[in-house]
Amino acid sequence: MFNRLRFLIPLLFGANILQAQDPVFSGSGIAPMVTNPAFAGTWASGRAQISSRLQWMKLPGNYQTYHASYDQYFRVGAIGASYTLDRKAGGLFTGQRAELYYAAPFGLFKKEARPRVVVQPGIGLAYATLKLDDSRLSFGDMMDPRRGLTYSSAEYFATPILHNFDLAAGMLVYSKRFVAGFSAFHLTRPNVSFYGTSRLDIRYVAHAAGIIGDLENDSSIRLVPSVTMHSQGSATNYMANLMASWTNFAVGIGYRSGDAILFSGAAGYRMFRLQYTYDLTISKLSGQTGGSHEFCLTYRFMDEKWKDRLNLRHMLL
Repeated sequence: MFNRLRFLIPLLFGANILQAQDPVFSGSGIAPMVTNPAFAGTWASGRAQISSRLQWMKLPGNYQTYHASYDQYFRVGAIGASYTLDRKAGGLFTGQRAELYYAAPFGLFKKEARPRVVVQPGIGLAYATLKLDDSRLSFGDMMDPRRGLTYSSAEYFATPILHNFDLAAGMLVYSKRFVAGFSAFHLTRPNVSFYGTSRLDIRYVAHAAGIIGDLENDSSIRLVPSVTMHSQGSATNYMANLMASWTNFAVGIGYRSGDAILFSGAAGYRMFRLQYTYDLTISKLSGQTGGSHEFCLTYRFMDEKWKDRLNLRHMLL
């Protein structure tokens, strides 16, 4: 009877506790613009991607995230768009987010008119909603001492759905073998409270990755180590991944601080790439969550006029 009431008080009076936990993908190269809007256009031409994250499916209050994006490089810069559907606490909260991106690359240290290093700032403008399914809530005035949940509640929500505009910005520096960046999300600090005002904390991200191996021979083994740091409010976590790729296959292992060991695998066919990542929970919830599953399908377009452009195609993006 009380399962639905267990987390009720913090959810109702501090919805930002949930909303502050932005969906973050564990797999290398999954939803790159969720990590940094400056990743728009870093493939040689166009890139379409659909992905999902199913977190802690054994728990009744699990999280499910579905994401689709497209980004394209043009001579005047790069543009991108994405849509995210985020079901929090088993669907008690549903967030939707539509975002547009723009990034502008600047070449440095040119040799024979080709840059050796690219600096690329980017921005993201989003429209987001957060909806509360108040029909699934239970309150004290609904309770009969003998018969349980019997009555209707007098509780009233003036704002069962929130609407916000949001802004993100980031910067990348990359070469053939290295990429590093920094980004900040929720720069407008949107209101995420159904009662009064509670501003969402800015989420800061720092990340870096490199390539070890032969870039000219795709059949040789290449190693791609990467690290990512997310910080939002009082919560900070770190992820480290190591991917090994050869021909059209890749495998990887990683670690998220105090929370999970990450296992990844990917396979490619022509311009398609399918990736799966499993988070093995190692925190105090180990054995209770069922872990987390990520799936990602990417299609990479190839425009011959951009094939020699400095890009991040070897970074498994």
